[in-house]
Amino acid sequence: MGGKEQDNVNHYQALNVAPDATVDEIRAAYRAAILHLHPDKAGAGSGPKEWQNTAVFSRVQQAWEVLRDAQTRTAYNQVLVAKALQKEIAVSAEVDLDDMASHTDARGAFRVFTYPCRCGSSFAVSEAELSEDADSVVVQCQNCSLAIRVLYTVHPGDGL
Repeated sequence: MGGKEQDNVNHYQALNVAPDATVDEIRAAYRAAILHLHPDKAGAGSGPKEWQNTAVFSRVQQAWEVLRDAQTRTAYNQVLVAKALQKEIAVSAEVDLDDMASHTDARGAFRVFTYPCRCGSSFAVSEAELSEDADSVVVQCQNCSLAIRVLYTVHPGDGL
């Protein structure tokens, strides 16, 4: 796996375990993957296969860091559930973040982006809801059941 395919792999898939796997099962899968993928063990070089293994190795490392701890695993599971729910919501339109109006919240702490809904209300998403790990977010109208997908790009260090 490489590039965009790798970005769509969740931590459970990276370790090839079920979401209800025990910590011992996760540890065993992690150790097996590390032995198979470690650049020193796999004969790392400068070819494309070696770079791909290095990326997969990093993904396995990241998965282990999250899933080995009960608290971070619970938080991660909540993110997975939220993402699954977003995919299930019927989206009426896709809107680029640049096409939304930008406002600062009442305390001046962060920006809120709004877009008018055909019901007369609006869709709203805060700057805090825009993750660097994603390129879109589904937002439901504040008044009716319509939802839009907001497309955006976050550049680390540059803000929005």
